[in-house]
Amino acid sequence: KALLQMERKDLEGKGKSLIKAQDIVLELLCALDHNLLSEGNDLATNLQRLYLYAYRRLVHANIHLEPKPVEEVILLLGNLLK
Repeated sequence: KALLQMERKDLEGKGKSLIKAQDIVLELLCALDHNLLSEGNDLATNLQRLYLYAYRRLVHANIHLEPKPVEEVILLLGNLLK
């Protein structure tokens, strides 16, 4: 949705959509088992890194009005569903 809004120059809509996406990524991050993280579990650690990276890319896209980071996050998180 944010990509379409960027294309249409709908800055308010783009901002709202990207903030919603950022909130979802933060929820995924918070849902990780912190006991596994503290034990150094590879899966939990890699998911944490992925979520933090995705969050940073969404923030970058929002600030700089760039669609490429959004496309990257869609691809990265879409691969988790497979």
